[in-house]
Order: sequence, then C-alpha cells, then structure tokens
Amino acid sequence: MVSYDKRWLKYYPKDVDANLEIKERSLSDLLNNAVKNFEDETSLQFENDTWSFRDVQEISETLAGTLFQQGFTKGDRLSIMLPNCAQYVSSLFGTVRLGGIVVQTNPMYVERELEYQLNDTSAEFMICHDSVYNRVKRVQDKTSLKRIIVVQFNERKKN
Repeated sequence: MVSYDKRWLKYYPKDVDANLEIKERSLSDLLNNAVKNFEDETSLQFENDTWSFRDVQEISETLAGTLFQQGFTKGDRLSIMLPNCAQYVSSLFGTVRLGGIVVQTNPMYVERELEYQLNDTSAEFMICHDSVYNRVKRVQDKTSLKRIIVVQFNERKKN
C-alpha cells in the first residue's frame, strides 16, 4: 500500500474523522437519497425560481423518459450546452438516470470547436439553450448529432 503525506489533515476540525469511509454510490442514488431526506426543501435556486429535491427528481425522470423514447440508451452520450442553470442539473441527472454519459459542452464554443467536440465524443444527443441553437444546427450535418432538445429560461408557473 502506498503511503501519502496527508498534510491537509492538520487543517481538519478536531471533530472530523480523517479516516471517514465514503460509500460508492451513483449520482442517481445520491439524488434519491436527497429526496428521501429533504424532499420538499430547496435544492436549487435560479433567477426567481426555486426547486425542491423532489422537483429536481421529477423533472430529471421526465427528461429521462423523453430521452428513452427518442432512443437514448445506456452508454449513449448527451452533450449539455447550457450555462450554470437549473436545466443543467436536471439534464445531468436525467442522463445518468439512463446510464448515459454527459459531455459538457461550453456554450461559448464557436462552430469549429463545437464540431470538433461533437465528432471527438460521438455525442448523438444534445440539450442546449435556445440562444446557441442556430450554431448547433449549422454543424449538425457534420457530426453524429441526431437529436437536439432546446431549453429556454422562462419563469415556472406555480400552482
């Protein structure tokens, strides 16, 4: 066994166990556990909206169902071309729920960079913001991209 100099341990508070064992779990398991423990508590806040842990799970599972209906299966790659927003989180969890691989795509990419990354990753599905859709559409025929889901930032309708 390799011995490492763990000099960061001297900065741990005294009540933190330096040998804490962390169980391996999937992201889906982590979300399910958060829903179980914090169901209606705020999970996300974006602009003027908030989402509970249950909301994030429901939206993610709806997206997973939509992706599955479109032919997305375990091991497929989904490019997420979104800024830091609530839709990103749901896209991530929806993808991993199906065993998919998330390809983070910078929303600032120009067409050349976008085309290169999509070809390099063989992503066949993408979720992007409507502000970048035209850029994506212009390179689609030069890539393996089959399906594009476009999102907008609209305020949610509250019941």
